[in-house]
Amino acid sequence: CVGVEESVCDSRQFVRTLSKSLLRLAQRAAFDEGSARVPFAAQAIPKLSLNKYLNRIVGYLDEVEDFSTWQVDGSGAKVSPGLASLVVCCIYIDRVLACNPTFQISHHN
Repeated sequence: CVGVEESVCDSRQFVRTLSKSLLRLAQRAAFDEGSARVPFAAQAIPKLSLNKYLNRIVGYLDEVEDFSTWQVDGSGAKVSPGLASLVVCCIYIDRVLACNPTFQISHHN
């Protein structure tokens, strides 16, 4: 991330790591379009990569609100609304999978 603001670089690294983790989950699932009942399944896999999609979401959320005052704790560390939203999404996905082990993460959802 040469020549890029440190917080932007950290954001991109987090999104890259998250997208890789979600893709690994999707690859582990034996998704069978005909037999699996997945509530949020698209008919076709989007052409936009997951990494680009998540970066786009973070960018849009960061544009909506000024996050210069957002602080994680008293240490002065700051987090953007976009990254905070992705963390909440990770927690939600983790809880869904814990409560419903048959739920599948796939390339279609």
